[in-house]
Amino acid sequence: MKTPDNIENVHWVPEWFESYLFHAAIPQNAPEWMKEMLTYTLSAGGKRFRPALVFSVADDLGLDDEQVKPIAAAVELLHSASLIHDDLPSIDNDDYRRGKLACHKVYGEGRAIVTADILFFQAFSVISEIEDVRTKANLYTMFSKTATQLGMGELADIEYEGKHPTLESILEMYRMKTGAIFGFCFGAPFAAAQKENVVEETTDLGGRLGIAYQIYDDIKDVLGTKETLGKTPGKDLSHEKSTVLKYVSIPDAKKMADEFLEFAISGLEALGACQTANFLKRVSRTLKMK
Repeated sequence: MKTPDNIENVHWVPEWFESYLFHAAIPQNAPEWMKEMLTYTLSAGGKRFRPALVFSVADDLGLDDEQVKPIAAAVELLHSASLIHDDLPSIDNDDYRRGKLACHKVYGEGRAIVTADILFFQAFSVISEIEDVRTKANLYTMFSKTATQLGMGELADIEYEGKHPTLESILEMYRMKTGAIFGFCFGAPFAAAQKENVVEETTDLGGRLGIAYQIYDDIKDVLGTKETLGKTPGKDLSHEKSTVLKYVSIPDAKKMADEFLEFAISGLEALGACQTANFLKRVSRTLKMK
């Protein structure tokens, strides 16, 4: 899939991906009322940035969409599940996500928790559907590590509330809770292309992108509005979250994020993933505060 030239006004994935994603979210024999819960957060929109990265890297490697669609669906299911948990009163306590009421505000906390759990499980299920045995084994291992890293990052985020961890600890938290999925988006297509020798390097590049992404998000939380963010601004401050802004000014944080982003882009270019590097250059305005 060629990434779009018009970054602002389109989904960044093939049109058919939405129906495939919704199908992947629903377990076999699930009743209708359950399907509605499982697809609620997915239906809130978003440009599917993470799946788009998977498709873009795959295209750089000469893989077709069919070969990587389970990877793309798995990362979006994992991401969506984590958002449901993030919004819960016991974690970030946010009533809105992408401009819509959060899952727990519509269905209640208990149902939201289990809905997210099912989406986690379905993400693993879709990875297990990959036909090539070697590729499936490698990706299953990679995806398990990704999910664990995500969980560890989220746990650190909670643990650090109201405390003063080092700046290095905060950046490592960002690498896990945000960068782990990006690392999988970069590394998984290389594994699918049987290029295991560069998977570790590409995973690291995704981690750098994740740190940049999270720092930009910290800045948006301070400067943004509910309309621009699709969620409640100022939550980090109200929850005494430990962010890089505890240690550096907004201009310095922006510079730091820019450097992490440029490192990821340069690394992709060095590996020949030039389409994906260019995609990140074009989308950088969206990642940053407009």
